[in-house]
Amino acid sequence: MIRIAEAVIDEHGTVRLLEPVEVAGVRRALVTILDEEPTSLTHETAIVSERSLAEGWNRPEEHTAWSHLQRDRRKLENSTEKRLVESSPRLHE
Repeated sequence: MIRIAEAVIDEHGTVRLLEPVEVAGVRRALVTILDEEPTSLTHETAIVSERSLAEGWNRPEEHTAWSHLQRDRRKLENSTEKRLVESSPRLHE
């Protein structure tokens, strides 16, 4: 099966895929070099932004503001886990 993956090639010829690609072993690939600058390096932007965003996200008032979602998530996880346990015949033996 042929798939297309976007990549960026730097001035040293190093090719960097912009998204993970899974293959079953070593595969041949063709690289087409376009005569244009990359429009955005989303992954790099996210990595560079992570530290400054974390400063805002990891404040106690942020945890308080979003804590109701964590409670709802724990309730959902617990009810799902309970249903799985109740529906599994091996666990009742």
